[in-house]
Amino acid sequence: MPEPNGDRNRTAPTTQTDLPVSRRRCLELTGLMLMSGVGVGAASARDSESAAEADDDVTGRASEPAGDGDANDAPVVGGGTGYERTVGPDQADVTVGTRSELQDALGSASSGDVVYVAGDATIDMGGAEWSIPEGVTLASDRGIDGAPGGHLQTTDLPWPMFVVRANARVTGLRVSGQYDEYVDLTDGPVSIGLQVADSGVEIDNNEVFGFSHAAIRPFTDTHVHHNDVHHNPMDGLGYGVSVTRGQPLIEYNYFNYNRHSVAGSGNCGYTARYNHFGPETVDHVIDQHEPGGTTMEIHHNTVEAVAHVQDGGEPEAVAIRGTPDDVADVHHNWFYNADEPKSTPADWDGSAITQVNTGDWANVEYEANHYGTDEPADDVGCPR
Repeated sequence: MPEPNGDRNRTAPTTQTDLPVSRRRCLELTGLMLMSGVGVGAASARDSESAAEADDDVTGRASEPAGDGDANDAPVVGGGTGYERTVGPDQADVTVGTRSELQDALGSASSGDVVYVAGDATIDMGGAEWSIPEGVTLASDRGIDGAPGGHLQTTDLPWPMFVVRANARVTGLRVSGQYDEYVDLTDGPVSIGLQVADSGVEIDNNEVFGFSHAAIRPFTDTHVHHNDVHHNPMDGLGYGVSVTRGQPLIEYNYFNYNRHSVAGSGNCGYTARYNHFGPETVDHVIDQHEPGGTTMEIHHNTVEAVAHVQDGGEPEAVAIRGTPDDVADVHHNWFYNADEPKSTPADWDGSAITQVNTGDWANVEYEANHYGTDEPADDVGCPR
């Protein structure tokens, strides 16, 4: 069983094309058997797969096709040491160490350029909104010889700190705001770290923390992977990844001490797979707001949280608030919360999986999940 804080740097990395495992393959491996601690339930049954697309270049999204490999064979969950797709300083078109240098570099960069933040740099970004131009990679050295990555920080409340344009990539950085402890919701300004404005964006191998509204707000097809997203804990907001449109892919991340680590709102969905959610949370961990979204694929995650950090109450691991247009498909997850979903959802009942404001299961499907702290089979939960 993993240590309480989660081992963010997993061993034996493989190439990205080896990582995903299809649901069909997982079901073949398990033979659809019900084991002790594994629950099955269904409403509006559905079987679908999501595959990432794009080029395996410095810029653009990493190639992540669905496949039949074993998801537990390799990836470095949360990025850092052992992550294979780092960008080194020798790949930089320009290296910066100050705010003015970064401003000049981003202002003159064109598609295909790599703007590199020196690994020993700490830059105060102030309260301004910064733009990462189309096709540009903003990078640093997180994970190279154990480096933490250059640090872009603010003590102001930017909305957002960065706007990420089409086909850009943000990788290997530390990006932080001023809130790293639980705070009550206020009527004042709140902050966002990385807000994606266009398609084809990749956000990978970063540490993002301290933002009161959201660390990352993706666009329709953003690929958010191998990041460490923690301590974004404001009450009422406090999202790790806040989805508002499309169907972004969220995978191989480590999340901890957020209000909701993954949340959706409005006419959107997401795929959340192969993530490790740590032991600390402000509220339920994986969320979809009313009216219930479109398609949520939630599989092969590990969720440790069994108590709210602020009051000790029992958080739900997955809460669907409303009825999805298509389905919320929750399978092959390891929930430390031992309370299996009820035959009829009872709103905020502390179960590992619940549906709120419906009175019955509606377009929510759950099966082959494991409940409790005893370790399940290798094909259940996030890679370990």
